[in-house]
Amino acid sequence: MAPDHPVYLQVLYEYSVLNSAALRASGIDRMAGDPPGGAVERDADGRPTGRVTGLGAFSHCLGAMPRRTREQEAASTAAMMRELHGAGLTGLVDAGGFGMGPERYDSLFDLWRREALSMRMRLYFSAVDPGQEPEQLESWLRHQQSRFGDDLLRILGVGEVVHFGCHDFEGLEPFEICEEARADFLRITRATARRGWPMQVHAVLDSSLDVILDVWEEVHAETPLTDLRFVIAHADRLSPRNTARLAALGAGVVLDDHLVFKAGASEQVWGAEALHRAPPIGELRGAGIPIAAGTDATRASSFSPWLALWWLVTGRSLDGVQRRAPEHLLTREEALTAYTSGSAWMSFEEHDRGHLLPGALADFAVLDADYLTVDESAIPAISADLTVVGGRPVHSSGAVTDRTTTDGTASAPEPERAKELSR
Repeated sequence: MAPDHPVYLQVLYEYSVLNSAALRASGIDRMAGDPPGGAVERDADGRPTGRVTGLGAFSHCLGAMPRRTREQEAASTAAMMRELHGAGLTGLVDAGGFGMGPERYDSLFDLWRREALSMRMRLYFSAVDPGQEPEQLESWLRHQQSRFGDDLLRILGVGEVVHFGCHDFEGLEPFEICEEARADFLRITRATARRGWPMQVHAVLDSSLDVILDVWEEVHAETPLTDLRFVIAHADRLSPRNTARLAALGAGVVLDDHLVFKAGASEQVWGAEALHRAPPIGELRGAGIPIAAGTDATRASSFSPWLALWWLVTGRSLDGVQRRAPEHLLTREEALTAYTSGSAWMSFEEHDRGHLLPGALADFAVLDADYLTVDESAIPAISADLTVVGGRPVHSSGAVTDRTTTDGTASAPEPERAKELSR
């Protein structure tokens, strides 16, 4: 399809496929062995087939791509925002960019400065380099302020990769948090709590949660975490014992739909019984733990909120199998509440966002189908006919005509009306 252009297609974190031009551009066609931390599939004659696996191989290929200019990055970011608006999204919480240093956010801030940012962004900052996590995150804490920014762009907290030695990825490989990683994590958590920042930590396995909650409880005895909005992302294997510990800390959980792709592989490793309560949504709700919902996009899952909502409601994965037990399913309204006001809780905005009430920010979407009544199978295909942020249209399919221009693009409402909507 594109013989003269290098093409790289990454399938979640499973594998990547390169065409012949990409094999040449990345140097894999000349590589005798495998890149560190990765593997190159080869045919019987030893020639690369175009399929590679492992983070090391992915990084090697991504590193071979030419750097875009800052302006190109801003244009690409704006294009991504338009795509997200088309799904009905008005804002997002970025749980933390994997390996994202401060300079990687320059194009996002460029859009914000020129008033071209249309998506409400809430940012968690991650560690960048293994072995330097405490120093790097303490630098963020020293030079930034939590919740600094405006209604469009705001710095929020530390996460999702707080320490690489505490990051259990998808929980499908043997994993243990060592004493050195625990000590670093304690140092980071103590500094984060003292500065009054939220923290979001990736944890799939209950054994990882054992260590993380041990540290959180130790810090909680010194600096209460109750009002800091500490959050666990994933929590697929969360036990009843650790559910109670989360509740005692006032911590929340982010439910994402990465298992919509990974349920079959997870079942092979964890067993069928574990998938019946992965994640244990009924137990979380029974304990009164705040629940947010998301997608784990864009490298580990789809960005579609409707696929995530379908997964929460049905418990099915893309192979058509329903593995999650009925007591751990949500109604459509409960799932939508988790996705909207539940996510607003994470950023201390539950009074301003996530609901249609007087005084809230005027962010909403007009959908092309009624999410509450369409057949379950149709939920993942929902999109937005109109998306509005702060009273101003940011996306229109052309189906909503009384507020669009003759060419079908969204037009801004009159200034007086926009001011009214924003109030």
